[in-house]
Amino acid sequence: MKRIFLGDTLDIVKRCILSSLSPIGLWTVCPMFTDNFTNDDEVDTYEILIGARVLTRSVIDNRYQNRDAYFNPYKKFKGHLFLDPDTGIKTKKSSSGHNKYIYENELLGIINNRTSHLTLVFDQSYSNDEKPINIISKAISDKFNNLAQNKVYYCAYVSHAIFMLFGRDLALIEKGVFELRKNSNLPESRFLKSYTT
Repeated sequence: MKRIFLGDTLDIVKRCILSSLSPIGLWTVCPMFTDNFTNDDEVDTYEILIGARVLTRSVIDNRYQNRDAYFNPYKKFKGHLFLDPDTGIKTKKSSSGHNKYIYENELLGIINNRTSHLTLVFDQSYSNDEKPINIISKAISDKFNNLAQNKVYYCAYVSHAIFMLFGRDLALIEKGVFELRKNSNLPESRFLKSYTT
């Protein structure tokens, strides 16, 4: 997350999603800060805006180095976790913009080490596409086919700002989706699930 985006309308959307998911437990944030927040007040403001505490205030740099060290506290964290990258999830490493994404293998490592908890990810990598929901839904299904093959369940809320809920415990995913729908009144037609019930 970049400092210049602190307090934008998407922070309100994040707060709404996290609040809707709160009946299943507390949520903690991996903000994936991409630049230094100049003081603790800015981080405190971010926590207040989205309604969840930040686990670490460290900055993720724009190189491959130190990514394991950056994500290690999140792999060990026992609780529901919200990952807030600048852009979203990328399946393969790219030559630039490393700090704007969490890579699929990193996400899988976090999910695999926290099998009794959910992981929520904000993914804007589709946000500039003015494509019908069914085309975006197919792109999401194709993108996360590998995670589904690794027995990771997910549910995506498909909109210009996509939120993806991941976990290994199907009953917990279903409970999370139930609470999200009940408390937010979001339309069922916008939910894409990797599982059938």
